[in-house]
Amino acid sequence: MDRVVRPTMALLLWGAALYGALSIAKIPGDFGHALCGPWGCAPPAQALAACHLAWLIVLVPLSLLVRRCLPGNSQWLLAGALLLAGAVALSLLVYRELTVWWQEVDPYTARYLPHRLLFAVLVNVDVPIVPLLISALLCAVWRKT
Repeated sequence: MDRVVRPTMALLLWGAALYGALSIAKIPGDFGHALCGPWGCAPPAQALAACHLAWLIVLVPLSLLVRRCLPGNSQWLLAGALLLAGAVALSLLVYRELTVWWQEVDPYTARYLPHRLLFAVLVNVDVPIVPLLISALLCAVWRKT
């Protein structure tokens, strides 16, 4: 019976955490304009927080569960794969910003390139760069139980 109850409870708690994270987007208020500048204007902060937290809730437990099932030292392969995926995604994002945004802006705005790169990472919720890197870090340091 315990083989059914524990996974079911874990799945229910995970679903509740995911629902709670996505519910952050419904918090009233307009906090998005604090992230606006010559580098661009962000969507509402609640939506960004909800999306990034949802990615973390999906990726971290999944990567730690997969890591737990891996034999011996192959757990480092998962951490390396996650790190590589995050680094490739980050590199592609930087490349896109250098070839598209930086080429199209005037010299005054071009000096905000570091701000634009951080902004692009922050507002990019389609590809979870930061959650991938956090998952890689946790897979590398979390002790296997």
